[in-house]
Amino acid sequence: MSELKELFKLAADSMKNRTLEELLKNDTEYQKRTVEVRQAHKAFKELDLTEEQRKVIEILIAKENERE
Repeated sequence: MSELKELFKLAADSMKNRTLEELLKNDTEYQKRTVEVRQAHKAFKELDLTEEQRKVIEILIAKENERE
């Protein structure tokens, strides 16, 4: 019986993930933000920063993301 429950759970998780992926793919605001994030990452990589400066910025971004 537990095998059946596990299979059902896996199937439900798979359906949920596919549904979420479809929603995000069709969400124009999400797609716009994804492009903006990529552009920001590219600009960040192109900056002439020291390794220490990059680490400080990355920590700041990570802490901001944790707060959201």
